[in-house]
Amino acid sequence: MIYLIGGTPRVGKSTLASIILERDSISSLSTDVIRNLIDYSPTKVGINSLESNKQSEAFFPYFLQLLKILQNKYPNYVIEGDLFSPEQVASIQKEIDLKCCFIGTSNITLEDLKKIDPKLDWVSKRSPEEQSKLPAHFIKRSGLIKEEAEKYGFPYFDIYPDRDSALESAYVALIK
Repeated sequence: MIYLIGGTPRVGKSTLASIILERDSISSLSTDVIRNLIDYSPTKVGINSLESNKQSEAFFPYFLQLLKILQNKYPNYVIEGDLFSPEQVASIQKEIDLKCCFIGTSNITLEDLKKIDPKLDWVSKRSPEEQSKLPAHFIKRSGLIKEEAEKYGFPYFDIYPDRDSALESAYVALIK
């Protein structure tokens, strides 16, 4: 079974993948790793330079191929990231044996974004103007993902106001 954890940045997708690894010994991979590998390869696809809504479209052929390889090679695997949409997942459900959930937030502050995983604090590396726009962008994007997840029947979990509880509920939806 392939387990997909999608959603907006900084909402707990990697944390949930770590919980699954710890509890169920199922390995995971982040779409960030694959995107960066593709973008820093000699062919330079340029996914990172696209607007966020265009990134998943450009990434999708690689994502689909990865899922096919994993399905044939591993009995269980987790893929987490912000580069696939509920619509894309729905389009491949007949080809790939998978379970999926999406995570987002209806409320988050810039301070919250900076506190999450200080080792990977890419938020502080952005200009103050870009930083100030991130919370509203993530809330809006979360709303769109929530609507699309509901349309295709995928569980959606809002980390606000209780991140730990939302991640536990997402774990139960995926694994139990």
